[in-house]
Amino acid sequence: MIKIQENVLLERYTTLRIGGAAKYFIEVYSIEELKEALHYAKDNALTYYVIAGGSDLLISDEGLSGLIIKLSLQGLTLEDARIIVASGTSLQKLVDYTIEHGLAGIEKLNNIPGSVGGAVYGNAGAFGQTISDKLIRVRVLVGDKEKYLSKQDLEFDYRESVLKNHKDWIITEVEFEMGMGDRELLRKTASEVLETRKQKYALGIKCPGSFFKNLLINRLPIELQKDIPKDYFGKVPAWWFLEQVGAKGATRGQIKISDHHANLYINQGGGTAADFFALAKEYKDKVKDRFGVDLEPEVQLVGFKEEL
Repeated sequence: MIKIQENVLLERYTTLRIGGAAKYFIEVYSIEELKEALHYAKDNALTYYVIAGGSDLLISDEGLSGLIIKLSLQGLTLEDARIIVASGTSLQKLVDYTIEHGLAGIEKLNNIPGSVGGAVYGNAGAFGQTISDKLIRVRVLVGDKEKYLSKQDLEFDYRESVLKNHKDWIITEVEFEMGMGDRELLRKTASEVLETRKQKYALGIKCPGSFFKNLLINRLPIELQKDIPKDYFGKVPAWWFLEQVGAKGATRGQIKISDHHANLYINQGGGTAADFFALAKEYKDKVKDRFGVDLEPEVQLVGFKEEL
């Protein structure tokens, strides 16, 4: 029997440490508990929202009137070079596991926070690798029924998947097929990635990662392409556009855009979602006015009345 909690502050469940209260909250550790939670929402006419690691998440200060389901399904199983992972397992745990077993393909995702399910949902990636590269299929729960979706079914794109269009498809398990690699070389690559990321993200920083998505060069107007950096795996970094409009170091309340990276929004302590949203919108609008480019959030915004 699941236990529903009431008026739970959500800031403790996000890397930003921002977010109002959920009227109802449940953490589930099995598919059966997840089904029970979904039944509770349906029986009580509640909207629901599923979270896991909370790394790419900005929740409004007003919180949510429905049910928040925190997905904590855990586990890793190795069968030859295939790995079956419960969706609530941390992405870091999966990366460490593959390196330890000499399996190549996601080592460059080292030190990306969040869960495996969340990484698949947003097709997380870094340094030319994405979580979808080695993915075979996922298992999702839709209502009371489970079904498998292939990599093709998921329609992956840059930081996108079809899952974003189907909020009632809840990832419960992910299956990967990795290539074999040299364990020491994999460790070396992961260590190099970690050192690079440390320069960008200080330890303990209250930050959701890069806030806006980078832009694919081949989808930008031709006249823009000649004056922008082009060596980021076929993408133009969002920080470049934001830097041109003076975003570095800007603040609103306790939210600050990093002095060294114009796409990092940091909660300096006690920051609010309202200030975060307003600061992001201010510089998104400046980029639009100057370049005619619409920056899209990579972070999921939940509980806001206005779209960014």
